[in-house]
Amino acid sequence: MKPKWLGFAAVVLLSLIVNRPSLADDAWRTQAVLEVQAPGLIEAVLPPGLVSRSSPEQPEQIDLSLIGPDNHSRAFELYWREPVGPTELLLEPLRVQLDPAKGFIWETELHEKLVVRRLHIRLAGKASIGKIDVYGRLGDQWSLLVRNAAVFADAGVRQAAIDLPPAAYDGLRLHLTGYDRSARQTLAPIQTVRAQGDQVGKNYAEQRLTLTFRQSESEGQQVVEAVLPGDGLWIGALHLKTEAQFQGRWQVGRERISGGRRQFEALFSGQAAHVDRRPQDLPLNLNQAWPGRSLVVKLDAGERYIGAVTALTATVRLPRLVFLADKPGRYTARTGTAKGTVVLNHPGDRDRQPLAQMVFSTPEANPRWRLASLAEKYQLKGGPFNPAGYAWRAPLHIAAPGFYRLALNLKASLA
Repeated sequence: MKPKWLGFAAVVLLSLIVNRPSLADDAWRTQAVLEVQAPGLIEAVLPPGLVSRSSPEQPEQIDLSLIGPDNHSRAFELYWREPVGPTELLLEPLRVQLDPAKGFIWETELHEKLVVRRLHIRLAGKASIGKIDVYGRLGDQWSLLVRNAAVFADAGVRQAAIDLPPAAYDGLRLHLTGYDRSARQTLAPIQTVRAQGDQVGKNYAEQRLTLTFRQSESEGQQVVEAVLPGDGLWIGALHLKTEAQFQGRWQVGRERISGGRRQFEALFSGQAAHVDRRPQDLPLNLNQAWPGRSLVVKLDAGERYIGAVTALTATVRLPRLVFLADKPGRYTARTGTAKGTVVLNHPGDRDRQPLAQMVFSTPEANPRWRLASLAEKYQLKGGPFNPAGYAWRAPLHIAAPGFYRLALNLKASLA
């Protein structure tokens, strides 16, 4: 009988193992996938549901991992935007030569993503004058941009500014010749060329979210409560629509649990005192990463009627994810894995060109995921308690339900 009993026990144990949810199923909170068709460098904007702070102590980090088709983790990078805005760049010559017909030729290639608007040219000589023709290349086609622009070096001034038709040129070529041969002016070589313009990288990826909310009244104020799809979302602005014009004081904050009780923590406040072009639209500029997922707006209009809040939207800024897909297949981004990744201000490699710009699937929540229990995390470890007697005692009064930290004295800690 013993062998049969052992066989039955083995079958039951195997059944429990097979039917038990995998530990990996409990190790993530939300996920979204990219279906990659071919290997290469992939870029995608992170959806709001995949934005999750690593911890309150490290708000600049996002809790995210990337799993490849073989169920192994992959390297990736997060960044906000490419460099944009006005800039000035020192150009390095690719080719410098003297031509009997065209004079002094100076040529360069532009590898930066830059819309060039102006060139600053500095000559090497102390007293010289000349004229410059400027050519620009777009793709394989060269074209004349500026003809007979004056450049000179005299009385300490050795620079000329030449305006160009704004464009993201791939190359620039300068032809410098003497202004008047009979004047016998010395033709000085070009010392430096600086390009002035605007960097044209991808700016912040922004998305306007329509939030589901609940409206109530408390202490004469209208209270609007919503839950954000991500934890730590960077919010540019909120927009509320009311049935009637709102005029009065407002507060924006979040709900926190402190001492076992719900409490409102105000983070922003202000006053609406004017009638704008869109009187039923209340814009609230926040411009910060929001701590948590709770969002609460309180409106105090005094005795004025504003009616119901009819809409609540939030404009959020989203990071971009870049990774190298070494094989085709499904790549899964997951939160809740306690792996913090810093979001860079700009790409680590500014010259890289992603093979494909992809879009994540709609994020899904893990029904088996649960927050770590504080009772399990901070459970007491030690010997069993003996209720037969005690050497001393100290009463402890608990005013309300909640989690508490009790600091013992040295004797109690050692005994």
